Amino acid sequence: MVKKLLSLVTVLVAFCSLANAQKLQKYEKAFPHKYNNVMMKAPATRASTDGVVFTYAYGSSIGLIGGGKNYASHYDCAIFVPGKFAGNKIDIIASYIVDRSCVGNVKCWIADQLPTTVNASTCDYITDVTVTGDLFTTGEPFLAMPENYTIPEGGCYVGYSFDVTDLGSEYGLYPVAFDGGDDIEGGAFMNMTIDGEDTGWDTMYGFGSGNLLTMIQLSGDNFLSNAVTLNDTDFKVVAAKDGKANVRLSVKNLGVNDISSLSYTVKDVTTGEVSEENTVTLDEPAMFYEMADVTFQVEAGSETGSFNKEITITKVNGQANEGNESVLSATGSLLIVSRNVAKKIVVEEFTGTGCPNCPRGYAGMAALADTYPDEFIGISPHVSVNYEDPMETVVYDDMTGYFQANKISLGVPSALLNRTGNMYLFDPYYGSGSAYLGILDGFEALRGAAEAEVAVSPQWNENQTEINVNTDVTFLYNRDDAPYALAYVLLSDGLQGSEYYWWQYNGSSYMYGNMATGESYLDAWLTKGEVDEVNIPGYGSLQGVYVKDMVYDHVALASQNLMPTEPTLKAPIVMEEKQTATTTFDVSNGIQGYYLGNELIQDKSKLKVVAMLINTETGEIVNADEKEIAAYTTGIENITTEEENATEVARYSLDGTLLAAPTKGVNIVKMSDGTTRKVIVK
Repeated sequence: MVKKLLSLVTVLVAFCSLANAQKLQKYEKAFPHKYNNVMMKAPATRASTDGVVFTYAYGSSIGLIGGGKNYASHYDCAIFVPGKFAGNKIDIIASYIVDRSCVGNVKCWIADQLPTTVNASTCDYITDVTVTGDLFTTGEPFLAMPENYTIPEGGCYVGYSFDVTDLGSEYGLYPVAFDGGDDIEGGAFMNMTIDGEDTGWDTMYGFGSGNLLTMIQLSGDNFLSNAVTLNDTDFKVVAAKDGKANVRLSVKNLGVNDISSLSYTVKDVTTGEVSEENTVTLDEPAMFYEMADVTFQVEAGSETGSFNKEITITKVNGQANEGNESVLSATGSLLIVSRNVAKKIVVEEFTGTGCPNCPRGYAGMAALADTYPDEFIGISPHVSVNYEDPMETVVYDDMTGYFQANKISLGVPSALLNRTGNMYLFDPYYGSGSAYLGILDGFEALRGAAEAEVAVSPQWNENQTEINVNTDVTFLYNRDDAPYALAYVLLSDGLQGSEYYWWQYNGSSYMYGNMATGESYLDAWLTKGEVDEVNIPGYGSLQGVYVKDMVYDHVALASQNLMPTEPTLKAPIVMEEKQTATTTFDVSNGIQGYYLGNELIQDKSKLKVVAMLINTETGEIVNADEKEIAAYTTGIENITTEEENATEVARYSLDGTLLAAPTKGVNIVKMSDGTTRKVIVK
């Protein structure tokens, strides 16, 4: 038998409500209250404290869920204990009441099915609970101790129910605590009563809140010791020839022994050749039923092209995997390219001046820029929240229309990372979970080699009324077809204004109670701004904290071919053969804000162009480049190079035609040091 103690340390964080599911809402306000370590131990009257702790709650911070302004008067909450533990006994149940002052009639129960009504006839075990502590005052859970309850073959549901006695309180509107980690199937089910009617049981898997803060101590002999399953069954990675690719997969510990290492082999699906066994050590041990992201390495051969590989976990902690029914292998593609070109990652962050939660998005973007200066490309489309945003344009209308058509809820702040996962939206600070600066983990998972090199070269015309853009794309492998297209965004740094709609509404101090979180990028916002009141025509006044001297960067002003569905690059793709594309941004009439008509080109020296190479089959950005706009040049004599002896080796027209001599118009000049220049010949 394995002895464990039940402990959990969490910090409350803010969520922005992106959607409602079954009338459930996430709590937008949060406080960084730390609560005491929770140590669950059996009372002295029990024979032993030996046992295994089962929980889905392994997140680092918690969030609150509830009916909000739907005013739910009753809640039923449950987790599922799988039938694989059949024959074991449930000794202790622990869960949390957020604020005991606003709830009553608390019951804890066990049932083999989710009960339509929680009572003695529908539950195998039910007991009234006296709540002496709660989440935010004592940090203590309530406990229930079933007598000799044995888990049935089909598993069971362990839950608790309560009435809300104070619907006027904040915690009465959002009374259920979640761990804020990755959702795990079986980790949370909820039912609410609104206006006397039950909403019905619904799984919270996929809601993005994590798992219910419920923990169970089990005893018995039906446990695996060293067992793991793969939650990810496929992958797609790129590596330079004779190099290595990192494959990040999610695993789940099914054994009571913490996972410290995993051994694995890599199989070439076509040839059947299997590699030697390799071992990876986890950064932090994964506990019983905890999920962890693990990086496996796949070696690339000397031949370029796409190869199918299969990763199989062979051992856990040096022992054979006991999880016979679990998924042990993941199959995917390894694209081997001619050389290593680091992939640049585009973060499209939707934000707004009137959005009180958006400062955390600015904090996340700043952290990304500092941590990955050579790989991060930020684009910030602005939308209007509470009042009209002066930087909102029609530039991202195609994308927001796509969100609506595909029922993807766009809340702010939110972000896309290289448009991965069928437009999966991340929080631009918390990422996919609720850990401080979790967005760094999401970014890190996308890093690696690129399948093509992208180099954009924007340049002003003589009167600075047009921006001529040249983009070179060099693919690093051969392919018969070419499902790729280029998209462009013109953006600006340094935008600012004095009118109230340029002020950034800052809800950070409200959400975090002016208490330092310990994370510097977020803490910087706790004291920014001053209390004021804005008068919004047609809507009234809005009092809050506003940063009046805000300077906005990465602001999206204009775009071209933002969401391409048809390829624009020529086939076949020839490895190391450059394809050149050109386009022009006409800014002769400036660029005006959609609602207010204000001029958005404030300083032409702070404009940039982003070129994104997009796979039209998947919609993902496979690589990108960003450059400031170069000054107008009048001829070959204006070319400068880093090497004084660099000479011209080739000259092309904008459509890529090789020129025998300088030709009137824009010429692309390739130099002996490998650089290219765009020049205008009169």
